[in-house]
This record gives sequence, structure tokens and C-alpha cells, in this order.
Amino acid sequence: AGRDREPILSGTDRFLARGRAAGADVTLLDHPTGQHGFDIRDDDDRSRAIIRETLAFFVQRLTAA
Repeated sequence: AGRDREPILSGTDRFLARGRAAGADVTLLDHPTGQHGFDIRDDDDRSRAIIRETLAFFVQRLTAA
């Protein structure tokens, strides 16, 4: 979320770097104007798009297993 603050932002950067270094398929979905907890606090198009993409990722991965 674009309105997150430290240490969340640096933690996200570390998570991405470590995941990519390990060869994991890591994708960051950004909500530039979102606040922390945007998925329940920001009722807007970007929040809904991120939720849809996240659920589609889970469905794809869980049905492949």
C-alpha cells in the first residue's frame, strides 16, 4: 500500500528480494494510494483488482496441485 510506513515498506522490500533470490515466483501488486489494510479499508477499484488477482493466483496454484 502506497501509504504504508516503515518498517512495513522495508520488510516488503526484503521479502521480495529474498523470494526472488530463492527463485520464487514473487509478484508485487501495488496500491499507490492505499492505506495499510486497504483490502478492507479502501473500497475502490484498485483494491478490488488486487483482491481479484490474488484470488485468481490461489485458484490457479491450488487447482494445479
